[in-house]
Amino acid sequence: QTEIAELQHEVALLEMARTLGHEINNPLNIIYLALELINRSLKENDVEKVKENLTRIFQASERIKDIVNKLISLRKPAFKTYVDGKRMLDLDK
Repeated sequence: QTEIAELQHEVALLEMARTLGHEINNPLNIIYLALELINRSLKENDVEKVKENLTRIFQASERIKDIVNKLISLRKPAFKTYVDGKRMLDLDK
């Protein structure tokens, strides 16, 4: 029974790691792409596009900050199951 509990714990940790990777990777991709666009816009002296992409970076950074704050305040992990059967940590619970 101890082995089963340990295995369940490991599975839960893997599911949590997968969720965290997914949740943080999305805003990081937005930041990365916005930085690429800013680089192009600077070469073209397009200040408006630079401002738009800086806004995207700020929003994505806020999303990461929100995710981290939810993790810090997490007391009891809750999972939700998606249509494809994958279980992921529900940070909104």
